[in-house]
Amino acid sequence: MSQNPWGQAPPPDSNAGGYGQPAYGGPTQPGYGAGGPGAPGGYGAPPPPRRKSGLLVGLLVGGAVLAVVVVLVVVTLVLAGDDSGSTTAGSDPSSSGSSESSGSASGSEDPSPTEETSAPVATGADLAGNGYVYPLPGDSWQDATQEALDSGTDLGTIDSIAILGSSMALAQSNILVEVAPAGDASQPEDVEAVWLRNLAGTDGATPRDIEGRTIDGERALGIRIDDRVNTNGATLNQIAYLVLHDGQQFSIALTYPASGDNVSEQDFDAALSGWSWTS
Repeated sequence: MSQNPWGQAPPPDSNAGGYGQPAYGGPTQPGYGAGGPGAPGGYGAPPPPRRKSGLLVGLLVGGAVLAVVVVLVVVTLVLAGDDSGSTTAGSDPSSSGSSESSGSASGSEDPSPTEETSAPVATGADLAGNGYVYPLPGDSWQDATQEALDSGTDLGTIDSIAILGSSMALAQSNILVEVAPAGDASQPEDVEAVWLRNLAGTDGATPRDIEGRTIDGERALGIRIDDRVNTNGATLNQIAYLVLHDGQQFSIALTYPASGDNVSEQDFDAALSGWSWTS
């Protein structure tokens, strides 16, 4: 019998699972498909390792990494109070105002849109993102997207970050916009379940439905989470909207202090009222 020219048995075919693990590293997790976070599974191949699924709906506050949903967002912000009631006020941390935030989503009931005589008006510069543009609510709001990128942070599905403050180290509140493919979804309800699961995250937070709104002609679903505690012990509120446009899903979320903030909800409303689609 002739000797095997290999000298030993050839290595097993990697596609046959002979190395003790599936060829693609295991089963695809829910929502990992190319249809984007929040989309039904099976829209495409799994993403690269360490890239989690889901529109992150991240909370960027509190001076430390905060695991809000299914990922860690390595961006640090520090809360600063503001009692002026103005969207363009300074950021003196010693002058916190009312513990009740004003705006359409506060209180035990969500007021009807007919109760407002006019939409708030944003007075700041525009923030342009992937397929959209919206006015920053006032001069104290800044586009911090580039600052986050310059820090080396992998933003994942986060497309833009606006902060209330002069820098990420001095910010009081933030607005995050996350963008991902919508896959086969044709209405926000098609991806709502995974979006809500991601919002709840690992800390067991319970999103509460609030009245939806129209964002430049597109119908959006809304939720809020009150009294969420971050890793630094700061208590935060979050309001988020889910909307589909031009084959993409957008999660637009405001995070702000649960007390001492009487401007952020109004500012968020102004930003959404001035929102325009560019695609």
